[in-house]
Amino acid sequence: MTSFPPKPNEEQQPAQQPEGSVPPAPIPPAPIPQVQVTPTPPPQGIPVKIFVAIPCKDLPLVDFRFVDSWHQVQNTMPPGSYYMPAWQYGIAETRQKLVEHFLAIPDATHILFWDTDTIAPISVDQGKPVWLTMLEANHPIVSGTYLNSLRTGMNAWVGGRPINPATTPNAVPLVDAEDVGFGFIMIYRGIIQQLVEKNIPKPWFSYRSSANPAEMLSEDFYFLRLIWQHLQIRPKIDTRIRCIHIKTYGYNTDGTIAG
Repeated sequence: MTSFPPKPNEEQQPAQQPEGSVPPAPIPPAPIPQVQVTPTPPPQGIPVKIFVAIPCKDLPLVDFRFVDSWHQVQNTMPPGSYYMPAWQYGIAETRQKLVEHFLAIPDATHILFWDTDTIAPISVDQGKPVWLTMLEANHPIVSGTYLNSLRTGMNAWVGGRPINPATTPNAVPLVDAEDVGFGFIMIYRGIIQQLVEKNIPKPWFSYRSSANPAEMLSEDFYFLRLIWQHLQIRPKIDTRIRCIHIKTYGYNTDGTIAG
């Protein structure tokens, strides 16, 4: 595996916003259509090389369970793949920077965002490596599943509501979604390359915070809505890829979670 650390002092400069600029406007969700999409595998004869992008603010504090999961999955990755842990002022800026590094590597065919609070299975579907299962979905954006941070359902939403695992048929591994958390998600290079070719303005990731949860917009949702707006492509979740979402809670004496 090849590591690409950031250049010296690259992350020491504060983020600058052009004078008079405003944050990107939120992009509303839209109904899921039936569309033709670019297959996930690269053209015949070009080997798959995955760029594993790991947003990581405090590397020494990463949970050992993630580290163990990462090492085991890493050993199954295609030869010549890359990985990069990074942090750039905030999660939106970090994902944008990781995508920039990914695009700078011509032979990297896919980017796999893997957050450090997500433990992924080593293999699924009769022992196939998890990354191979994601590629064989033959869809350009495929996510694993885990309980979302609000504990209201899966890390995937349709119509503003999280998908309920209890209502997802076991016989249907791939499920359409609108918004998906980026804890463990594979994206084909051609998707991001089209943003470049269409001159879609950056940033492609933007996080909007608000005291009103209804007005918040996470950077992963923003990116996916940008993809929908310009490319008419939606993500899918693979219900066979069941990840563990690591969270730390404080409990009151009556067993309830402390606010």
